[in-house]
Amino acid sequence: MKTVAVRNIKRADPKLASALGAQGASTVHEAQGRVGIMKPYMRPIYPGARIGGTAVTILAQPGDNWMVHVALELCQEGDVLVVAC
Repeated sequence: MKTVAVRNIKRADPKLASALGAQGASTVHEAQGRVGIMKPYMRPIYPGARIGGTAVTILAQPGDNWMVHVALELCQEGDVLVVAC
């Protein structure tokens, strides 16, 4: 487990991220050579939901949300915070 915060995040071009977000996960998955898709049970919280941006990912330990606070400080406009427990 890595317990450091990477501060120099290489961010995607916002226009490209927005365009990819508008296409939908299946289309982008196919265009990327069929890599990076999530499991079928991972679904949008409501029908038609779409998002695109640079992912800022963290691993939060049970009962410890410190990395969530750290990641929020690093997030910029257009970033998508992805939290795994």
